[in-house]
Amino acid sequence: MPLIMKLFFHLTLKDGWHIWSVNPGGDGYEIAPSFVFDRSDKLILKGKIKEQGKAVTQKIEGMPKPVTYYNGKVDFVQTITVKNGEVKQITGEHQYQVCSENICLPPRTRRFVLDVKG
Repeated sequence: MPLIMKLFFHLTLKDGWHIWSVNPGGDGYEIAPSFVFDRSDKLILKGKIKEQGKAVTQKIEGMPKPVTYYNGKVDFVQTITVKNGEVKQITGEHQYQVCSENICLPPRTRRFVLDVKG
C-alpha cells in the first residue's frame, strides 16, 4: 500500500541574511532554492515544493519586479508517495543562495540524505 509523506527542509538564517523564495521575482538573476531528488522507482513527487514561513515581498530600486525572500526561519516542504516496499533513505541535492542587504554569496549545492523511520 502506498504511503504519503511530507519532507520538511528546515532552515534558520543568521540575522541580516535572507534566502530567496522558490518564486523570487526580481530581474531573473536571483537564485531560487531548488531540490532535486535521486531517481527511485519507489518514490513519486507530488506537486512542487512549497514554502512555509513569513515571506517578505518588496520593491527594490533597479529591479523591474518586486522580490520575495525569507528572513529568520522557513520550511521547504515536498509531498511524496512511497510505493511498493520500504524506503530507508531519500537522497538528492539542493541548491541555494543567501544574501544580505549588501551582498549575495555564491550559490551552493549540497547533498542531502533523509533517513526514513517507522
